[in-house]
Amino acid sequence: MWSYCHDVLDVMDTLALDQVTLIGHSLGAGVASIIAAINPQRVDHLILIDGLLGRLSSPSRFLRQLEQGLSDQRRTSSSPPHYDSTESAIEVRVRKSILPIDAETVRPIALRNLKGSPDTGYRLRLDRQVTSTKPVSFSEEQAIAILQNIKCPALLVQGHEGIIPSRDPDNTCRQALSDLTQVSLEGGHHLHLEPNSASEVAKAIIDWASSNGLTVPASR
Repeated sequence: MWSYCHDVLDVMDTLALDQVTLIGHSLGAGVASIIAAINPQRVDHLILIDGLLGRLSSPSRFLRQLEQGLSDQRRTSSSPPHYDSTESAIEVRVRKSILPIDAETVRPIALRNLKGSPDTGYRLRLDRQVTSTKPVSFSEEQAIAILQNIKCPALLVQGHEGIIPSRDPDNTCRQALSDLTQVSLEGGHHLHLEPNSASEVAKAIIDWASSNGLTVPASR
């Protein structure tokens, strides 16, 4: 997560962007939230899709997570799986997904992460650190401290079957944002890609952006 924060800040500095609107899904929502909290003067609007700051830590699982995270980082790298076709890669991605997802929704995710050709086969090009267990997660108190420092208007589009209901069941973290609009839609964690909900996600974002004085690009 910290590396991604540096990536975003480096882009902002390189392009000399004094203020930006950040939009992020899942891990990207966590990255965007951290940047908005530590640089409130540089983020004017925040759009989050089914994500806040990831799974929060608790004292009971802290040591186990630390052990697992360090073990994952020290594990010897193995060759990425080989797939004869993109369809077989998509099938495996659906089968091994931690959260329920169908083939049509996962297709753009899987294709983005593959390299190869029909002649040579396909391999994943994911960085192992992305899928490794994080050694340390925020506690609820730390998450609240971060979210309370977000000063800009924020939109959270969440799926009824997404991760937010289980990770913030009492609405504690969401209430920490002083200017948060919540929109709940049918769908799971990847509701912005699901055929039945993608257009509703886009509409919710466009409507909120327009009501907050943001210029919305024309549809393509």
